Amino acid sequence: MTEASRARSSYVVGLVATVGLLNYYDRNLIGILIQPLKAELHLSDGQIGALSGLAFALIYCLLGLPIARFADRGRRVRVLGLSLALWSVMTALCGFAWGFGSLFAARFGVGVGEAGGLPTTHALVADHVRPKWRATALSLTSISGAIGTYAATGIGGIIAEHYGWRTAFWSAGLPGLLVATLVLTTIREPVVPPPSADAPASTMVQDVRQLLAKRSFLFLCLGLGTVSIGLYGALIWTPAYLMRGFDLSPATVGLRYAGATLPLFLVGSLAGGMISDRLARRDRRWPLWIVAATFAVGTPLQLAVFLAPTFKLALVACAANALVGSVYTGPAFSLIQGLSGARLRATGAAIFLVIGNLAGLGFGPSLVGLLSDAFAAAHGKDSLRMALTFMPIFYIIGVALFLLATRTLERDASSSEMATEAA
Repeated sequence: MTEASRARSSYVVGLVATVGLLNYYDRNLIGILIQPLKAELHLSDGQIGALSGLAFALIYCLLGLPIARFADRGRRVRVLGLSLALWSVMTALCGFAWGFGSLFAARFGVGVGEAGGLPTTHALVADHVRPKWRATALSLTSISGAIGTYAATGIGGIIAEHYGWRTAFWSAGLPGLLVATLVLTTIREPVVPPPSADAPASTMVQDVRQLLAKRSFLFLCLGLGTVSIGLYGALIWTPAYLMRGFDLSPATVGLRYAGATLPLFLVGSLAGGMISDRLARRDRRWPLWIVAATFAVGTPLQLAVFLAPTFKLALVACAANALVGSVYTGPAFSLIQGLSGARLRATGAAIFLVIGNLAGLGFGPSLVGLLSDAFAAAHGKDSLRMALTFMPIFYIIGVALFLLATRTLERDASSSEMATEAA
């Protein structure tokens, strides 16, 4: 690879990582705004759960695969740029909501835009990075997503406290439009290998079946979807829990929570990708073992967050959970891309993200909200704590699915790009 090629690859990875940052900022901004939204729009925890997860996940799951298939036909850059512009506008429109219905519609629009975001982000990284460094490169996109998530908590909390929750939504829109312009004007469309000459053109259903026929791909996606229920349920509701449980303001929680967890999340994400790339050269099952270990260790750490008696101890548990819980991202994303192959990169990422978002974002936050409402009559403000302690159950189920995936990975890898990754 020439110096110019390395520079171009680094630029593309950096720019799409910025897109990932904005993706997670806009998606998760609502988490730090739960309390002011409840107060002004008179929303229940169940409605908040629908707004933070279901409104986004439903449309994401409907459009994720068709958009990814469109992108895999040589339009990855255009799909990414236009998707970013759309979800940025819809995030700003959340600031004009006057009730549950209008806010649900705006969040629905965010889901329309983001349906084309992460699948094409992962595909473009894989297009520009050699397989043996791919987990590390994809961990950088995960790091950018973490920065976006915690920036939404910290910056969003400050803006909401000083200027109101509507301004927090409005201010999130402009950066996305600027970055979308850069994506569309400075990244060249990668060359996507066409189907072999002796094979007829495949349909979307056939492409999906081809990938899901690989049992390691199937169990990996199911495992990631299962753990996402607990992951997103806790991610969306933890700031609100800390505010309610310890009587703190959005700005206080946002700054301290982000400050305690973000640095360790960055370390964990980068370390996970680098360790996975190194160990995968010895045994291709190592990335799956790393993913399983992440959530096995993460189970008691997540429980500790919601059982801590003081805010300081809760932050310590949050920090430890961020360090361990971030390790899986690079290995998991790299496995998805390797098993999908060059022709179906965005489609493979979309399958994983559709399953993860339908289960995680669609079900996780809503389940926490519904459980909290159900416990409220008997337990008052402690109802949210009780609801959140149920979430680690999904980690345990996910670990079992990841271990099942290791049983067929070697066989499935022989029919995909992973067969050349050790080169």
